[in-house]
Amino acid sequence: MKTKSPIVCFIVLAQLVSGCATAGKNYSQAELNAIETRTVLASFDETFSAAANALFDAGYTISMSDREAGLISGAAGKDNTAARFWISPLIQDTRFAISIQIRDVGNNECAVRVKTSVINPYVSIPTLHCNIA
Repeated sequence: MKTKSPIVCFIVLAQLVSGCATAGKNYSQAELNAIETRTVLASFDETFSAAANALFDAGYTISMSDREAGLISGAAGKDNTAARFWISPLIQDTRFAISIQIRDVGNNECAVRVKTSVINPYVSIPTLHCNIA
């Protein structure tokens, strides 16, 4: 089990730091799902635990966890106090959200889908669909 957790951790962290596609090509929903989904060689329980641990290790607070449905959601924030002080009092803290869906596909394999977004009430940013390259 120890050797499988780094795989899921890598997938989650790669998703968080990868380049994001918001302009250029318009992806279909099926293409977005394929970009956001990876298959791992681990049982459902091992994958779910590793994903939850990876979120926690990356600094996210887990806001919802439903093992039966295979869903985990988390949030993190960036403190923009310095920018608020030096640039504009209208600058708000930035919040990051992540959702992970885990499906058991049989043969000790799971499909892991990761969706991220940036939430800032004063900046118009579309939901970011990030590529794992």
